[in-house]
This record gives sequence, C-alpha cells and structure tokens, in this order.
Amino acid sequence: MAGMRILLANIWLKGRSGTEVVTMEMASGLVRRGHDVVVFSPDPGPSADALRQSGIRVADRLDELNFNPDVVHGNHSIDLAHGLLRFGSARGVFVCHNSDHWICSPPDLAQVRAYVAVDRLCRDRIARDLPRVRDDIRIIHNAVDLERYRPRGPLPAKPLRALALTKFSAHLPMLQEACERCGLQLDSAGPGAGVIVDDLPERLKRYDLVFATARMAIEAMAVGCAAVVVDARGLAGLVTMQTVAAWREDNYGRAILTRPVSAQAIMEEISRYDASDAACVAEDVREHHALARALPAYEAIYQEATQADIATGEDISGRELSRLLRAWLPLMDGISPVSSAEVGGRIAWLENELAARERDVAWRDRELAARAHDIAGRDRELAARERDIAWRDRELAARDRDIAWRDAKLTECGQEIARRDEVIAARDSVLDSRRALARRLLANMIRRF
Repeated sequence: MAGMRILLANIWLKGRSGTEVVTMEMASGLVRRGHDVVVFSPDPGPSADALRQSGIRVADRLDELNFNPDVVHGNHSIDLAHGLLRFGSARGVFVCHNSDHWICSPPDLAQVRAYVAVDRLCRDRIARDLPRVRDDIRIIHNAVDLERYRPRGPLPAKPLRALALTKFSAHLPMLQEACERCGLQLDSAGPGAGVIVDDLPERLKRYDLVFATARMAIEAMAVGCAAVVVDARGLAGLVTMQTVAAWREDNYGRAILTRPVSAQAIMEEISRYDASDAACVAEDVREHHALARALPAYEAIYQEATQADIATGEDISGRELSRLLRAWLPLMDGISPVSSAEVGGRIAWLENELAARERDVAWRDRELAARAHDIAGRDRELAARERDIAWRDRELAARDRDIAWRDAKLTECGQEIARRDEVIAARDSVLDSRRALARRLLANMIRRF
C-alpha cells in the first residue's frame, strides 16, 4: 500500500512499559514499510530519546508540529483525543491495552473510525463503554519485533536460571522460595522489582524459565524461554502447546490469572517444565505474535479508516469534547463519580493496592533484616580473619626472630670453624717442618754409616 502519514500517540515515553515498547516497535516497523511516522507523547523521556536516535521524529507539543497526519493511532484515550482535536481532518484508531484503567477507556469521537483490542477483556470493555461499535471491534494480538527478539539456543533438560518480569512485587517472595526449593537461581526485573532494563531481547537468552504476564510473557516465549504466567494478581500456569492458543486470546493476562499464588503452586508449575514443548510454544508464538504479521493488519485498518466519511463542525466537536470531559474530569482530579458501586470498587482497588504495598514493605523489611544479619555475619567472619592474620603475623615475626638467631649462630659457628682451620693450618705447618728436619737427620745418619 502507498505510504501514509501516521501520528502514533502514547501518554508517556520515558520507560519500558508495554505501550511504550509497542509504540517504539510500531514506529520502527511502519517506517521500514515506507510510512511517514511521527510519535507524539506529552511526557517524553529516555524512550523518546531512543526513538530520536533511531531517526524517528518525536513531538511533545502538537501546536507547533508541522505535520498533517492521515491517521492518529492512540494507545490511550487522552493522547488520541489530543491528536484528533489538533488535526481535525485526521481519522483516529484507538487501541485498548487495559480493561480497567480509565485512560484506556474508548473515546466516543466521530473521528475515531476503528476500535482495536489486544484481547477479549479489552474488547468487552470497549463494547461495554461504546455499545454502538460492539460488532466492529477488531482484536489484534500483542506483537513483538522478531528481528530484536531472536531465538536463544536449545533449552536444557532441566531449568537452571529463572527470571521474574513484573509490574508487581507482592508475589516475588513466593517465587523466590519456590525457586530456591527447586534449585533455581532467580533474578527479577521490571517496575515491581525496581530494576528497569533496556536490553531485554538479549538478557532473556540467559534464562531457561521466565515468570511473567501479557507482553512480557510473549517476549520471553518468542526468545524460546519456558514461561509461567503469574503475577501478584494470580497464577495461570506454565504455557504449553495445550494452552497457548486459548491463552493467546486473553493476552496471557488478567483473565486467566484465576489461581492463588503460593510457593507450592509455583513449584508444581516448575516441575512441569518440558524443554521440547517449550520449543514448540516458541515457534507458535513467533508465528502468531510477529510484528510483521500485525503491521499489515493495522495498515488495512488505517486504509479503511481514512476512506470513511465523518460529519464535521465545531458544534459536534464541542459536544464530543464536553462528553469526554464530563467523564474524565472527576477521574483526573481525584473526585469519584456519583455511582456508589464505582466508589466501592475504587476503594476496594485502593485497599488491595495498599495491602500489596504493605506486603511489599514487609517483604523488603525481611530482606533488609536478612541482609543486615548477613552483613553482621560477614563482619564477624572478617574480624575472625583479621585475628587469624594477626596471629599469623606474630607467628611469622617469631619465625623471623628464630631464623635471625639461627643465622647469628651459624655465623658464630663459621667464625669458630675458621679459627680452628687456622690452628690446624699452623699445626700442619709445624708438622711439615718437623718431617723435613727428620728427613734431613735421617739422611745425614745414613751417609755417616
């Protein structure tokens, strides 16, 4: 298809969250396919810098942007609405990545001509919020750039190293306990672990088993790691050829996290590890979650969206904007909507978040206490080593003194031997003189007789 002008909008570009990675890979892929792409984010950071370094334009203000897009592709409602208000002739494509958060609510705008969901929960969320588009919602699964996520070598028969990728932390102590009991070394990365990495495609190749959900699980499987779908919200289990197709429709995410997380349950999933089955899962994921497969699907949606007619006029835009603000403003400033059910739901969510944070703090306190105990033990060991070194130094000093005494004795002995040698030499000289005299006397006697 002919190249299009595309504005990719994401609410932030400063880390490695799912939509940020999606935006970066989409932008690079669309540019490679001949499209003119600008990425917009009102909150840029290192990810925006990485895009610029790769040659892709990034804007954090639209009022000064000299660009007239055919399509505004938004992963969040606010940034999509922002782009469409700035470019009134553009068509909008909204992609829902989260079935709960209000910034992922589908914007009810005439300019939005296509609604896309990454899984069934997101599709249902769009249908619930906008019943008029229920029959037109598309599902395009999360995709990864297979040029970046290249396959690792064959998995070992038994896993040795594991990695937890997570936005949460409450489940990490249980993962750690399960891995220790199974003889696995566990590392952690992601916001929940407080470790943000930008080399995940290569880093994943060091691990045999990965604990993750959603896009992070897809990335791990695309590299060839075995994946257990789990986070603080619940456990689904090890992805196998029996489950991969069904779980794909739920983005390996919240809908399948139906089991409680415990160290015992994690150990049971680790015991199901099968290197050959994981290799088959990797092939399946690379086939169905390839960016090269998703991009043509989005291009078709863009093409269809630009061909659709929409009503225009400031009165319609004003009504639409008023409708959006009426829904958004209570959420933006922290005021809850009137619905008591929603208030209760938000309170419950906040209580769960607070409980999770308290568990996290308690876990970190235990970790700090364990580290302090370990440091104290190491300090005692160092003190013992220092005492041992001091004792050895005293031993060496005593040996040095003994050696010096022996050297002195040897010197005295040498001097005594030298004196004796002189005496013996003098005696030998006297004896030689006497022998010579005796020989002369004997010779004289012989001549006389």
